[in-house]
Amino acid sequence: MSWSSRQVVILVGAVVLAAAVLVWALNTRSQPEANQPQPSIKTTETAGSAKTSKSSTPTTPPKKATVQPIAEQPALDSVVELGEAATAQIIKIEKVSSQGELPGELSAPALRFTIEVTAGEAKLNLATVVVNAYYGKAQTPAVTVGEPGGRPFAGTLAKRETATGVYVFNIPTKERGDVRVEFSWSPKEKPVTLAGKVR
Repeated sequence: MSWSSRQVVILVGAVVLAAAVLVWALNTRSQPEANQPQPSIKTTETAGSAKTSKSSTPTTPPKKATVQPIAEQPALDSVVELGEAATAQIIKIEKVSSQGELPGELSAPALRFTIEVTAGEAKLNLATVVVNAYYGKAQTPAVTVGEPGGRPFAGTLAKRETATGVYVFNIPTKERGDVRVEFSWSPKEKPVTLAGKVR
């Protein structure tokens, strides 16, 4: 059987086309599709990693309140100067049982402090006087109670005159080895603290 020139050309062209299609198909399979979306990477923090991160962060411990020894404070019966020759002194300490009558007041073993203030060369505003008490190693703030016999300072004290104020504080009997009375007579001045043991 003889082949014409036209038939030979058609056959060669078909073979070349088939080869080209085969090469294209192989290249397409070996390379990722350009239009195919790639999977996104999602980061998840586990509970274990969160704990590790938290524990690796240094924490600053809270500062403890410093309490000066009694020896570094004026004794409970000391006379303290307030400025411009004015003075203050606790002249009496009495063991009483408080009578809680107002909201926040509790009936309990208490101490009653009588404080004497003497003005110096200027008038003294007693309305700004604040008295607080603390007790025990932890210096726990004592609760103020009005009765029996509480009489806070008030009014204005003329120069060289004397006035007394009475303050009642709930202080447990077993905590009276370290009692401190803080006396503040002016918002502009540093308070004075008297400290000691009440037997």
